[in-house]
Amino acid sequence: MCTNITLTAKNGDIFFGRTMDLDISMFGEDPGLDLDITLATVPKHINIASQVSPWTSKYTVLGVMTKYTTVMYDGMNEHGLVGDMQVLVEATTKNTQDIIDDGKQPLLTEEFVLYILSNADCKIKLDN
Repeated sequence: MCTNITLTAKNGDIFFGRTMDLDISMFGEDPGLDLDITLATVPKHINIASQVSPWTSKYTVLGVMTKYTTVMYDGMNEHGLVGDMQVLVEATTKNTQDIIDDGKQPLLTEEFVLYILSNADCKIKLDN
């Protein structure tokens, strides 16, 4: 089971950590299969060839990815926003056309971390 943790120091520094200890195939492969993992930089302002709906990155992202894919396991963008992929077997899916009909952008679960980190900064807008 994958888990993550954040710790905040007395001076306000935030530390992020996680485990990636799931001992079953994550995407239908045989356990122990070499996923060809690499540390990669995704520059800002490039087109990202999603398997569902391509997008253009707004921010530079550094992370751990499977080579030649949009699958990012862990990463951080130029604003310090971090994210990691967690396996949730109980997750549900929705038909791509239904998502488009709802006025939303379809996205593969495996692309979520890269999508968020390449499109969001650390600013949070709070409504009263």
